[in-house]
Amino acid sequence: MGWATLSAAANRVAFDRLGSVPVSAGAASGRGFLALNSEIILGGEAVMIDYLLTVPTATFGGLSYGDTVTVNGVSYKVESQPLRFD
Repeated sequence: MGWATLSAAANRVAFDRLGSVPVSAGAASGRGFLALNSEIILGGEAVMIDYLLTVPTATFGGLSYGDTVTVNGVSYKVESQPLRFD
């Protein structure tokens, strides 16, 4: 089993077991993590945000400002340009 296959399998287990919720946007659907009242470090500064949705880029990489995302049955609007994390 190659590293990419092992990594993908580990991600599926993490999303399935660690409290992920169903996410859909247009034709894309998968699972993600929704955090409420979160903070994120941008450019060395802590930024407070109301909602933070973490989803796989491979599935939801086409999201952009203004798109509608349904998370666990509730609709949200993307209010800032999505950020990619390593």
